Amino acid sequence: MRALLAKTDWAIVAAALALTILSVMMIYSCTHGEAGVGPKRYVIQLAAVGVGLLLMVLMALFDYARLQTLGWPLYGLTLLLLLAVLFLGGEVRGAQRWLSLGPLHFQPTELVKVAAVILLASYWTQARAENGSLAKTLISFAFLVPAMGLSFLQPDMGTPVVLIGTWLVLAYVGGAKPGHLVVVVGVLATLFAGAWVTDVIKPHQKARLMAFANPEADPRGGGWQVRQSLIAVGSGHLFGQGYMRGTQTQLSFIPDQESDFIFTAIAEELGFAGACLTLLLLGAVIYRAMVIADIARDGFGRLLAAGVAGVLMTHVLVNVGMTLGLMPVKGMPLPFLSYGGSHMVAGLLMIGLLNNIHIRRRRIDFDF
Repeated sequence: MRALLAKTDWAIVAAALALTILSVMMIYSCTHGEAGVGPKRYVIQLAAVGVGLLLMVLMALFDYARLQTLGWPLYGLTLLLLLAVLFLGGEVRGAQRWLSLGPLHFQPTELVKVAAVILLASYWTQARAENGSLAKTLISFAFLVPAMGLSFLQPDMGTPVVLIGTWLVLAYVGGAKPGHLVVVVGVLATLFAGAWVTDVIKPHQKARLMAFANPEADPRGGGWQVRQSLIAVGSGHLFGQGYMRGTQTQLSFIPDQESDFIFTAIAEELGFAGACLTLLLLGAVIYRAMVIADIARDGFGRLLAAGVAGVLMTHVLVNVGMTLGLMPVKGMPLPFLSYGGSHMVAGLLMIGLLNNIHIRRRRIDFDF
């Protein structure tokens, strides 16, 4: 056990813990005025942090190499859960994304991201001898099509974006040629254009994308969230309006401010300084994930760490980007910060996986 503790990457643990503390604080600030609902969400987030920390520790205890044979079973299980959502899932504002087990509600899309990383890391490890071929690159992407399709039907555009971003990182690290990646991206762009023309993309999703291009065209409709977000961010100035004193945050001008738009609340109440500190902590987690990928003892570990970095990086870029009006608005939580038990647990689980790889960067004389 001493060897395990000595080899733990405490920097990434400290950064993740600091973000979870900030998450609980900001969720309380965003929701404390909502009678009944606010305290419930605060307690749920605290419980998710507790469960996530437990799973983070457990994930670090066994040799990650055992996951290499579990890629398909884990991914297949998450696909079944995504399929179950379409028939048994609870609906909130037109989106059907949650499964319920008694009082417990969770989003399978958060689990499919972790399973996809394991599956793709296993595939690219085994395909190393032929990883320069276009066929191998296309096959690896084809693995994700069922998950993206089932997510899209919920409807959820955020998860497909994360899976594509993660795939690009893993395929590149796995040895795919950049030209082949460009071909896949081009095909995706063509399919997206076709989905737009044939109305496969839902009207509210189109409205969000059009609002991104011109938020002033519909200031009280599709452009409302972005405009209010920018007002809140701008009003934070250097050190913010003060914790629990942000006008936009406390008066609930911004929909989903405790979840997808929590960065807005941070910028308004803690200011430019608080927003920069938040980004530094997120950047530290992603940087340490890339360092762990570089020092991993084998190709599978390197690809696992790179995949986790890809998931986190895509989330941060898209979430912060949409908060600042640089990306279209979509359901995309901010790692370790946004309200949501499933997302918090999955994020801490990935921290445990990174530590698993870091601990075993050199072979050690014990096994769990």
